[in-house]
Amino acid sequence: MADRGSTLTSNHWGVGLVETDGERITAVGNHPRDPAPNRLNENIPDSLYGPGRIRRPAVRASWLEHGAAAKRGERGRDPFIEVSWDEVLDLLAGEITRIRTEHGNQSIYAGSYGWSSAGRVHHAQGLLKRFLNTQGGFVRSEGNYSYNAALVLLPYIVGPFYRHVPQS
Repeated sequence: MADRGSTLTSNHWGVGLVETDGERITAVGNHPRDPAPNRLNENIPDSLYGPGRIRRPAVRASWLEHGAAAKRGERGRDPFIEVSWDEVLDLLAGEITRIRTEHGNQSIYAGSYGWSSAGRVHHAQGLLKRFLNTQGGFVRSEGNYSYNAALVLLPYIVGPFYRHVPQS
């Protein structure tokens, strides 16, 4: 960003005016003519620069040192080490190749509950499945988590499910 000032923006939460100091976004306010402004725009600077923002990829230290042989008991104990995007992409590609080679594509589950915008440009589920299809396929889920959870619970609430459904 070169100039100080405000810039018009439109995002998932509506139209806003982005204020900058010449380097960083300092505020996102509502457009004065927006009939129903959404205050969520005000959170954008914190989402970009706040202490909870993950700025670079990070890998668990023991996994970085030992790969798949890392002790699982270290999860939650050892620190995360920041790595470059090139390094993390190489690590991910190597792990996908290892899993496919050792266990086959049937061992890869394409499950993602990632959020996406109304425009669906970055729809996590669709992109993950598209990517894994280029690698030879994956295990798909059936139904959805709400319906499948109901199938597990219903026998305890109304009795065995299949007794109520005619079988052909």
